[in-house]
Amino acid sequence: MNRNAKWIWHHLLQRNDNVYLEFRKCFMLNQLEENAIIKVSANQEYILWVNGHRIGRGPSPSDNEWQYYDEYNVHEYLMMGQENIITALVYNFGSEDIVTQQYQGPGGFYLQFHTGNYELVTDQSWKCRQSKRWVQDVSRQHKWNGYKEVYLANQEDNWHLLEYDDSSWSQADVVAKVNAKDSPWKNLIPREIPFLHNEYAYPKEIVAMSENYGKMTTECSFLQEVLFDASKPGAMPSITYDFTREMVGYVNLELIVPEGGVLQLYYGESLDVSLYDTFILKKGTNKLQPFGRRAFRYMKVVIQATPEPVKVSKVAINLVHYPFEKQGEFLSNDSLLNEIWDVSVYTTKINSQDHLEDTPLRERALWVVDAVIMARVIYQVFGDEALLKKCLRQIARIQNEDGSLPGTGPERNEMLLPDFCAHWVYGVWDYYQFTGDKAFLEELWPTITQLMVWFESHETEKGLFTIDKDRGFWCFVDWADYIDKRGGQVSAISMFYYKALKIVSEMGKILGHHNLSQRWIEKADDLKTSIRTYQWNEKKNVFVDCLVGDEQSNSITYQTNFIAIWTGIMTRQEAERFVEDYYIKDTLPHLKGPFFYHILLESLFSLNYHALAMSHMKKYWGGSMLKQGATTWWEAFDPDKPSCTIPHEFQGGHTPTYLVDYIPVSQCHGWGDQPPRDIC
Repeated sequence: MNRNAKWIWHHLLQRNDNVYLEFRKCFMLNQLEENAIIKVSANQEYILWVNGHRIGRGPSPSDNEWQYYDEYNVHEYLMMGQENIITALVYNFGSEDIVTQQYQGPGGFYLQFHTGNYELVTDQSWKCRQSKRWVQDVSRQHKWNGYKEVYLANQEDNWHLLEYDDSSWSQADVVAKVNAKDSPWKNLIPREIPFLHNEYAYPKEIVAMSENYGKMTTECSFLQEVLFDASKPGAMPSITYDFTREMVGYVNLELIVPEGGVLQLYYGESLDVSLYDTFILKKGTNKLQPFGRRAFRYMKVVIQATPEPVKVSKVAINLVHYPFEKQGEFLSNDSLLNEIWDVSVYTTKINSQDHLEDTPLRERALWVVDAVIMARVIYQVFGDEALLKKCLRQIARIQNEDGSLPGTGPERNEMLLPDFCAHWVYGVWDYYQFTGDKAFLEELWPTITQLMVWFESHETEKGLFTIDKDRGFWCFVDWADYIDKRGGQVSAISMFYYKALKIVSEMGKILGHHNLSQRWIEKADDLKTSIRTYQWNEKKNVFVDCLVGDEQSNSITYQTNFIAIWTGIMTRQEAERFVEDYYIKDTLPHLKGPFFYHILLESLFSLNYHALAMSHMKKYWGGSMLKQGATTWWEAFDPDKPSCTIPHEFQGGHTPTYLVDYIPVSQCHGWGDQPPRDIC
């Protein structure tokens, strides 16, 4: 990495949130090799052009301390013996509060170009300005994500082309040296996965057309060419398109506009759509694309204030996802299983972006549990290892000073879930079992050992793990409000800790750390004894949810006891008795979400309750979610609720966030993707 390159930005900003900056650099090229390499990064996003040709966008989301850069060979776009230009549009979210603490850090742009002996780097010689095309002072989409967009098409001026006059632009400001200790971006590292796959997708159906005091007529293709007349004051004709399943990517529209007007885009995973994008149209042809990535099934196009009718001639999305190279196949004489498989594979694919996302709509975050669950599907269906390897590394890179791991990433944050710390260990073990990559275990070993020290530091005198309320732990276990988590000594967390101890002991043997391995297996045995001594109810032959002081809780749940089965705390005889006496007899509160089914189904299969497991799979995913319209798997779903309801802020109470209007409900969620491996 050339240390002459600098991180640059613009100091003449009235405010630093929701900033779009445009950068330009002209240069003469007297030599040109086959390799003409650009290395580029930004906080948080860039789009790059060379001589007016769009090269790409990036980088992968990351923690500021471990900033990714992308690399492109731009040989075919350069001109030798004459002037060339590199331009970039760079976006920075700023410092506004965001629930999962993503998109943080100051604005910055870095680029290094070389071909032969010629080199060009970002420094104060670059020209820059704040883009005139986006309105900066706009509202947020919601607390888990970024801003809405208001785009002024009438301010487009071909700034990215060589012939544009940038004499009025400011010089860029150097804000940091590359890889400097005092830089916000201390480590620039190369992209660890391929660039995302891109393909265009188009709406399949129209759900609604509303003239709303205006008029609409169709030409040629009903879905693609529509004439909107909103010349009457107050008219807002609209069309709601159905893409039939979740789309993740960048919306593209083309319009012919005689005299201006306004276009707005509303999006939703259900028909409860929300306004994200507003375009002030220019006279002539408008090619529109929101800068931000969108996730939706339904898109509503609304036209306003057109002195003359406008024609929408193209409605599409540039669909993006991780470029899986192959796909396992499944086909049976059971059409319901086939459909469950197809929806599961698609849900996994569309949540596989630059990292494994929990939901592409809401926070787009790297939640540990979602990544581990989806990885098990990916191993079977796609045979890919690179994406999870990157995700495991990114969580390791943001390990807290006390040894704990955030429950989400890839940026540093305060989301500490002790069970997710254990699930990260399970993900590392799954990866090793799939790949046999001993070197990767060795790489993560310091993170693993520090994590186990953290677990040990939270043991009570009884040897159980206890929740540190002052630290702000989130004891998750499952999306279920009936699990008793009082008092800190939650049975499920100690059980997860036990399973982690068993696994890291095996890892220690593989890596030759025999003393540590032996210590951990002895600790695991002691922990198992403590769990069985203090949290097993002899009269009811079950584990209780927690201890409250020294007293056992009266709460008994499927979650705690299937975790006991899954982690090996229960004997086989006890497990079979629990299934027969409690689960089959349907005596405890039902599961309300797909997350916990990965533990339930694995436990049932391990006990040879194959028919029971398959029937639950077909009933929950097939007879319930599919029957009620799912085309990707939902974050939470209670099949006991009325069949006319789906997960929503105000419908039926499927989710723990029922009647909480500021938390968007996810209908495309990574942790719902268990069925493919269970079907196999």
